[in-house]
Amino acid sequence: MRITAVRPLKTRTVVICGTAVAALAILFPWVKVPAQTGAASSQSSIEDLVIINRMLSSREMEVLGAYGHVSIRNPRNPAHYFISHAVSPGLVVAGDIYESDLDGKPVAGARSDLLEERFIDGEIYKARPDVMSVVYTNARELVSFSVSTVGLARNNESMPVFDLRKVAGGQNGLINTPALGHALAEFLGSKNATLVFGQGAVVVSPSTNDLVNEAMRLEQDALQQIFGISLGGTPNHVAYTEKSTPQNRINLRTGGIVRLDRFSIFFNYLGARDLARLKNPKTKTPSDPDHA
Repeated sequence: MRITAVRPLKTRTVVICGTAVAALAILFPWVKVPAQTGAASSQSSIEDLVIINRMLSSREMEVLGAYGHVSIRNPRNPAHYFISHAVSPGLVVAGDIYESDLDGKPVAGARSDLLEERFIDGEIYKARPDVMSVVYTNARELVSFSVSTVGLARNNESMPVFDLRKVAGGQNGLINTPALGHALAEFLGSKNATLVFGQGAVVVSPSTNDLVNEAMRLEQDALQQIFGISLGGTPNHVAYTEKSTPQNRINLRTGGIVRLDRFSIFFNYLGARDLARLKNPKTKTPSDPDHA
């Protein structure tokens, strides 16, 4: 069996409890955790944003690479949000964060090093009062699905793809104007995520607590599906059904298909292959390195 290039198998699950900041104090001890004393201050929001940037760009998550960004709406002023200037997410520090209005203009003074894609955030915050945080990710798995004829399956349907080439001014592939940001916000509608053609994905959340999990879950869904495809099998090789029980009844509402981690997918594939050999012992696959 030959598996195409896939990221090494590893566990990348993070449980976010309370606040994202508190959870990361354990995983990333080098990050200073701000004290939470009731109403969030601008400083604590800035420090939260630094931590989220570091989390999503860490080797454990790899949602953000050299590009992409995160923003947080100012909880004390919904007409403003916090975002970093043009710097790689993994290098973001508090001094890189500034406060912006919803038109993408810094609240205090002018800057020349602003992210071109900042209009994504402002226009989404305008259109969605419920949204408190935004992630724009260029994770390679999500970029792959954004341009593929194979849809990224999520919640029993294919993830929508915003094709900015069909919007005036979007032919250069960048969402770098308010009009393009507005078009994306309209396409997103009430959804919490969408792929962006050739770019990756946008994920939004009503809280910073859920943002990290939502962004990581989307990237993991893409990675999981790519891994399944790389096995070269059918969906039966990457899923199984269970009998109806109180514990799994919720899964049966989606047709009895139970999602597995990549290790289970791999061994499920091997099991299905070996059962096929038992049924037909004469079948040989000499090109398969696992063949004995």
